[in-house]
Parts: sequence; structure tokens; C-alpha cells
Amino acid sequence: MNLNQVYYVGVSSANFSPLNVDGGIKPYTYYIKSGYLPPGLSLDSSTGIISGTPTRRVVGNKITFAVRDSRGQECSTV
Repeated sequence: MNLNQVYYVGVSSANFSPLNVDGGIKPYTYYIKSGYLPPGLSLDSSTGIISGTPTRRVVGNKITFAVRDSRGQECSTV
């Protein structure tokens, strides 16, 4: 299973695509393994879509996204 996505987030930027997963068995559960999204953004755990509009710039925050499939296999990406 592979999780591949890179985001660069700026204030007032709200264009996001779902986190991209290859392999594994659906349904997937998406979550943040470390770090945090800027204020105003949220991650939908069932679709992998990040939505909202950042309200404040966050500098130096490295986010590790992860996904778990229906068999409990996990993968993550920074």
C-alpha cells in the first residue's frame, strides 16, 4: 500500500485533492500521524479530503499523513 501526496499550504489557499492511496483493501481510514493542519483546515477520515481555508500561517510544521486499510495495514507519508 502506498500513500503519495505533497501539499504546500499558504494562507487563503483552499485547493486540495484527496490523499492518494494505491493498494490495500477499502475502506480506508485517513489520519494525521504527527504534526497538525493549520487552523481552519480539517482532514476527513473516510475520504482523505483536506478542506477549509487556512486562517493562520504555520512555519516549520511537518505533517505525516497516514492511512489504514480494512485489514489494519498502515502506510504514511510526510
